[in-house]
Amino acid sequence: MVDIISLLVLRLKYLMKGEMCRKMKQNNVKKSSKNARRKLLSAAAVLLTVTQLSSASAAVFTPIFGQLRLTSLVATSLMSNYSRVVSPGLVETKFTFTNLNNKKNECFMLEYNPAEKQIGLSVGTPGDGTYSGGYRATTVREQANAAIAHGKPVVAAINGDMFNMSTNQPWGVVIKDGVELQGTTSARAERWNFLGIKKDGTPVIASNQEYQALKPQLQNAIGLYDTLLVKNGELVTQKAADQKTFSPRLGVGIRADGTVFFVMIDGRQAGYSTGATLQELAQVMKDMGAVQAGNLDAGGSATLMSQNTGSSGLILRNQPSDKKERPVPNSLLFVVNSNPL
Repeated sequence: MVDIISLLVLRLKYLMKGEMCRKMKQNNVKKSSKNARRKLLSAAAVLLTVTQLSSASAAVFTPIFGQLRLTSLVATSLMSNYSRVVSPGLVETKFTFTNLNNKKNECFMLEYNPAEKQIGLSVGTPGDGTYSGGYRATTVREQANAAIAHGKPVVAAINGDMFNMSTNQPWGVVIKDGVELQGTTSARAERWNFLGIKKDGTPVIASNQEYQALKPQLQNAIGLYDTLLVKNGELVTQKAADQKTFSPRLGVGIRADGTVFFVMIDGRQAGYSTGATLQELAQVMKDMGAVQAGNLDAGGSATLMSQNTGSSGLILRNQPSDKKERPVPNSLLFVVNSNPL
């Protein structure tokens, strides 16, 4: 299989080199380019077919596209749709995989390395304010725009913690720009984990039992589901109920090098994207390199937005299963560090 792929890669390089020569020699560039594109797409289709593996053959060959890796434990095929720089230090990737039931999933990933000091992560809230007047919910777009109006250079945004849909109270702790908006006061606080960003930019995923000791060091923090996805590099077995339901999912992971990444899997939309079980999400996060990973809100709340390079305004990248952006009590904002620590 490796020899076949090598030959196909060489064939692609040959075709691309020939295309450059033809562009220099021929006047009818449009016609030449069209013919060359057909050949390139044909060769690429063959290469993709080789990597569209059955569940049996996937056990001995893992598809790799850039830094994308999914094992045969969760996927039978993997394709990278695009990978781009949203802003220096922040990379967005869209990829598609077919699960073990031959159902398609459309996925989005945002990743940054805090050590590079180019991107920071902040908590978004309705009106960019506190919960002092009571809990309320607005869309991720509205929270990002409120932060932008207050001078924060937001280049991407994603929804945050799960919440009580009757009261709009988040289930986990909330620290925003160094100020605690909610401590361990919710009905689920005792068992809820959290994602924290320390004042020096270092990310941490920890339990609420560790919250009080870590709180003085935290600049931003937001709640995570009570069962982690990956802990100390090991896959966490999910509850029985969470291994059966296919839904939109959102995970956050930290790699060994400190990189923070978010993976959103769209779902509940036949023909477009099925969704994943929580156990599948856990496997995806581990495959993508997480040594620690947790589960954020998703379902109809799943919202991922980013700017186009060199332009302002956030564009919705995923397709929410509600067919519209759902109001939520908090979000996570990717902010350009104009004055890095």
